[in-house]
This record gives sequence, C-alpha cells and structure tokens, in this order.
Amino acid sequence: MRRMLLLLVVILTAGCGGSFSTQCPAQNMEITVIHVRPDCVRAAMTTMLINQGYILRSTSDTQIVAGKATEYSKSTRWLKRLLYDNPPEKRVTLLFIPVDSMDNVRIVWNAEYVYEANTATEEVEPIASTPEDESQFMAMLPLIEKNCHQPSN
Repeated sequence: MRRMLLLLVVILTAGCGGSFSTQCPAQNMEITVIHVRPDCVRAAMTTMLINQGYILRSTSDTQIVAGKATEYSKSTRWLKRLLYDNPPEKRVTLLFIPVDSMDNVRIVWNAEYVYEANTATEEVEPIASTPEDESQFMAMLPLIEKNCHQPSN
C-alpha cells in the first residue's frame, strides 16, 4: 500500500499538463479522455494488455498492474542479468485518475523492468516507453472514445 501511495505521489508531482500529451518528463505516457464510462475504459485497457501477452498481477478501480517475461533487457545493470536465473519481467502499471468529474479519466502508463519478480529480492528499474508501447497506447484513444463515450448532461 505504501509503495502504491508513493508511486501515486511521484506521478502526480511529476505529471504533465495538457490533455493529450503522450510523453511526460517522468517517462510516463498519459492521455486524458472526457465523457467516458470509467469501467469501460478499465476494461478496454485490460483487454489491450492481455492481447499484448501481459499477465494481470493486480487490478482495482484506480490501477492495473500487469507483467510479462522479457528475453532482452536494455538494462544498464548487465551484471544483474547474469546473476539472476530468470529473465526480467516488463511490468506495466496503468493508473486511472478522475479529472474534474467522474466521467473524465486521465490514464497514466508506467513501465519498469523487475528483476526476480514476485520474490523477496525483487528489484525495480524504471524504463522509458518504447515506440511500440506508445503506438499501441495511443491507438486505444479512438477506441475508448468510440466505445466508452458517455453523453454529457
């Protein structure tokens, strides 16, 4: 719980302005969608992650955490890759933050490599999003706007 709160504080203090920015100084992609049903947005993003081969680690109304083993890491910690038995996991956290009203949602994408995932010696290394991540993330915007649109009152 403490880790989640710390992550939320870091993201909120390092967040970007602008409603359709795709890259923040903190290396997190984000989009804001307006007049949508939040449950529909979460379902669409969950489906996107599953289709990309991610395994859901945890879900809630405000975030989704998913991971998948990766064969190659662009990590600068090359020694750790030699020491650990299993490949690092690419872990993605999607945060869903209500903006101004409950039908406006800011979606923040955070990615990291996790060494010795799901063990007591788990180590995390933040990574920048790849162009592939960015294109798949941005491709969700028109789908969300089309399928999850909620008429304004």
